[in-house]
Amino acid sequence: MDPKKLKTVLAGYSQIGKAFLAATILVFGGGTTVLLYTANKLQLHSVSHGRMELEYVQVKCRTYNKKKVHPTMI
Repeated sequence: MDPKKLKTVLAGYSQIGKAFLAATILVFGGGTTVLLYTANKLQLHSVSHGRMELEYVQVKCRTYNKKKVHPTMI
């Protein structure tokens, strides 16, 4: 293979690699940013705090469903 062609092919692959790296950083960085922003808005400071919040929401949902389905049983 001609050295000029080889150099051109390597430059092309280098550009593809750089684009792939940039896209990967955008996707994972964006996902991380969204998760951190959501945790901040929900005021989740630790995993155990998140579990407590989840349990609270589940209890509220169960209570709401019971009131809606069987209002005379409460």
